Amino acid sequence: MTSLCTILIASFGALSEEPAAFTTFATNQAAAYRAQGRYAEAEPLFLSAVTAREAMFGPEHPSLVRPMNGLVQIYTSQGKLAKAEELGRRALKIQESNAAPAAEIARAMKDLAVVLFAEGKYREAEALALAALSKLESASASSTIQYAEASNVLGLLYRTQLKYAEAEQWYAQAARLFESIVGTEHPSTAAAWNNLGQAAAALGRWETAKALFERSISVMEKYHGPDHPDLASLLTNLGSLYQGRKQYSQAEHLLQRALEIDSKALGPVSPKTGTDLNNLGSLATHRHRFSEAEALFLRARAVNEGTLGLDHPDTGLVYGNLATVYCRQKRFAEAEPLLEKAAAIRERAYGPEDRQLGALLADYSAVLRLNQKYSEAARIEVRATTIRVRSILHPNN
Repeated sequence: MTSLCTILIASFGALSEEPAAFTTFATNQAAAYRAQGRYAEAEPLFLSAVTAREAMFGPEHPSLVRPMNGLVQIYTSQGKLAKAEELGRRALKIQESNAAPAAEIARAMKDLAVVLFAEGKYREAEALALAALSKLESASASSTIQYAEASNVLGLLYRTQLKYAEAEQWYAQAARLFESIVGTEHPSTAAAWNNLGQAAAALGRWETAKALFERSISVMEKYHGPDHPDLASLLTNLGSLYQGRKQYSQAEHLLQRALEIDSKALGPVSPKTGTDLNNLGSLATHRHRFSEAEALFLRARAVNEGTLGLDHPDTGLVYGNLATVYCRQKRFAEAEPLLEKAAAIRERAYGPEDRQLGALLADYSAVLRLNQKYSEAARIEVRATTIRVRSILHPNN
């Protein structure tokens, strides 16, 4: 079978005649494939561009950055996070060592921050996103796409930390910038509305969230079609909103469609399919379909442990959800080690005063009591209570 690169070379001209022009062509074609969610076709083209440019210009040339960043985004979507981080750090180093414009260095910072977030390295991701914003502000570039993208990353980080009001502020800023720069029919704007909808949902503004989700889905589907992986995340959020309103049939349809899109685009074993399985498991739990929920959570655990590792926050989330199912089934001995692991992972990722950690510790304490481990339960309960009291006294921390 003739390779894609061979076809492109034949259509463009011999590689030996115009190697630099070919790498530009390959990079542009790869970027188009990536935007369409055709990652398997984009990856070899980006790789060929990086290899060719290294041979022509050396390993520190700024022309390497664009195809590298394309690979970073593909590997992040596929859950190949170690590869993504290595390339992201290398791209940032090249930009800094070549004194690239502030906007380009900020973009490399933002891309690396996204990878670090996906790896659960939240503190380093936050520091990079803030550094990107600072660099753009110092260059009078606070009304740019790069500033909007970095704002989105900060919104994501604060939402994950349950700081919803702060997240909403950053998301709103990003949405305003995208609307003014690329317009209201662009997928970047749609993604920003989706993020803003997540913050609105977390703050209890259901109708606002629903309108934002539906608007973002309409634009994304019109732009990319019905099977693009970027659409899957939007469907998931609307499905979760329906779940919160106990409209379970609508939720299941949307969550199942998201799983089908991600499985087709990324394969059955990727962080996104792990998230989709976890979401469907949560829905099944709410519907008291505990055997179905257990099967879904076990599949999600296998995917997350294989792609993200045993200590990733998303893996810890699945542990906690699976423990909930076991508690509902009075399988407390099986729930206990899962809650212990979920709490340890949460604490490493978010620190010892995290509110969600307090909730996990409260559940863990209750299970320890049911398993007749009273002294350990009392010790854990003190920690959980301390966190709860602190969150009440200092709700914004």
